Amino acid sequence: MIRISVRFTAGQYSARPWGARGGDGGHEWPPSPFRIVRAATAAWKYNLPDIAEERVHAAVRRLASELPVFCLPRAGRIAGRGAAKGGAPPAPWRIDPREVLHVVWQGAALSAGEEATLSAILARVPYLGRTDSWCEMRLDGGAEAGGAAACRVNCRPYVHGREAGPGAVPARVIVPRPDVTMDDVYRSDAPSDRERARACPDGAKAVPYLIDGAAASPYAIEE
Repeated sequence: MIRISVRFTAGQYSARPWGARGGDGGHEWPPSPFRIVRAATAAWKYNLPDIAEERVHAAVRRLASELPVFCLPRAGRIAGRGAAKGGAPPAPWRIDPREVLHVVWQGAALSAGEEATLSAILARVPYLGRTDSWCEMRLDGGAEAGGAAACRVNCRPYVHGREAGPGAVPARVIVPRPDVTMDDVYRSDAPSDRERARACPDGAKAVPYLIDGAAASPYAIEE
């Protein structure tokens, strides 16, 4: 099992979904695993360039080997600002900085070397999504963290024909493909608006997920 934990230290998360134009709609939720992989590879390139690219790519391929599940914290939006209006930017998701989001690859495993590489890189990730979405990211040990049982899985891939629970809502999640390359996940410049408008970035695929009803409805925050 591989488990990545994310705590949003500024109490917010904002990231434009792939396929959305600037100012349209809101921010993605949950954070896409492909975005996590890109943030990790950027942290490697800028902070730990002495780590061989082959070691980083091996860890990335592990995260592309299966679809993860999520243990989502409660997320809220400022009342009346769920989407952009009159040119105003959409309100970010508000998350208690004490709460932790977990992304769990239940059937995947890292070698000792891959675990050390990924752990070192994740510790250097300063933000996820927009630069105002400060975070602390870490790799949790499977046995030490108690596995997925230590958190409540409330977002998982949609399975055709399986009945959804009451109140469940769909989510479009971008995940790395098994054949993802380092050119796909690392780039020195930010994607242009034209690239962002594409339905899916290179090296990734869009997967339908379901968020459990208890975690799906954002709570309102009064300004």
